[in-house]
Amino acid sequence: MCYICSAVVTAGPGVPSSGSFRPIADIRPTCSKATMQNANLVSLETIRTRIEHLAAEIDAPATYLPTFGNSRHDGSHHIELDRLYNWVVCERGSELQRRSTADLDELLFWVFSTVTFSMAVDFELAHRRSREDFRRQLFQKQEELLSKLSQPWADREARDHQAILQRNPFRDG
Repeated sequence: MCYICSAVVTAGPGVPSSGSFRPIADIRPTCSKATMQNANLVSLETIRTRIEHLAAEIDAPATYLPTFGNSRHDGSHHIELDRLYNWVVCERGSELQRRSTADLDELLFWVFSTVTFSMAVDFELAHRRSREDFRRQLFQKQEELLSKLSQPWADREARDHQAILQRNPFRDG
């Protein structure tokens, strides 16, 4: 559902409409132009400042942060602003993912879910425990980092992790 008008969302370009691959990243709102113009969005500079402030709270490497307004075309994320906040991934001239929302908190969750995942991967790799499923430390670290920024974000990520583990339980040993 669209965050603005509750309309049905559609898949982005290049995303199969059926099959097992259907990334959340490729949903787009289908609001009317008038509805989207009524959204109260903040500027890219305000978003950048907010992201940099939050990143400093968890010592996030600058290389994990998105760019603003343009893409490096290397598979990293960037943020665009039109009538909505757009979280976009481009690589070698092709758009691979796009998420759109009018909710700044949702955009910030997307940013820091990705940033904390990368940080958690780094942590797990540096602290690997033999015979333990790597996801134990990774999930715990990601939730810990997100909780420093927003408990609702950490709770949301924990629910996502539990859903993953229901389908694919830990495999220690």
